[in-house]
Amino acid sequence: MHFQTPRLLLRPWAKGDESLLLRMTGDEATMRHIPNAPPQGDETAAREKLLSLRQHWTRHGFGLWVVTERETGEFAGRAGLQYIPGADPPEIEVGYLLLSDFWGKGYATELAQASLSFAFEHLKAEYVVALALQTNEASMHVMRKLGMTCEGTGTWYRTQMVRHSITEAAWKKPDWKLQRAD
Repeated sequence: MHFQTPRLLLRPWAKGDESLLLRMTGDEATMRHIPNAPPQGDETAAREKLLSLRQHWTRHGFGLWVVTERETGEFAGRAGLQYIPGADPPEIEVGYLLLSDFWGKGYATELAQASLSFAFEHLKAEYVVALALQTNEASMHVMRKLGMTCEGTGTWYRTQMVRHSITEAAWKKPDWKLQRAD
């Protein structure tokens, strides 16, 4: 499933995308707020992560997308939805991770809006959560802009994080719709 937002193209991960993951882990600023981030240049970790990303899509019909700029075709990062590993009951998390060259353009908000639209319109989710390290103020700012409510802190991904959530009823849809691109 390929989708587009006003400025970005979104597609599932494919075989051979390890180089994109290696670009991300090689960007220290990008990885600063990722708990348990793999070491830079770890090709084995990139292959394992790619397999995990692709398996999520296969099992659930959704996952994190590869994100590229529509105008330039440049790889910008990853974003989308995933089940939180080990959550009981299962919970869908919205996530966004951009290479530092693409910060400050409003892409994280655009991606999170697209992801929430997909969650509520296509997956019929009742609510979606977002998690961030306490030091990641930029990510929490995006969560607040989307109307998400802070629920406090807890341990996810073996790390102390801040949790936000939003219900389908509270979701304020943007003026544009997420469009199929395939």
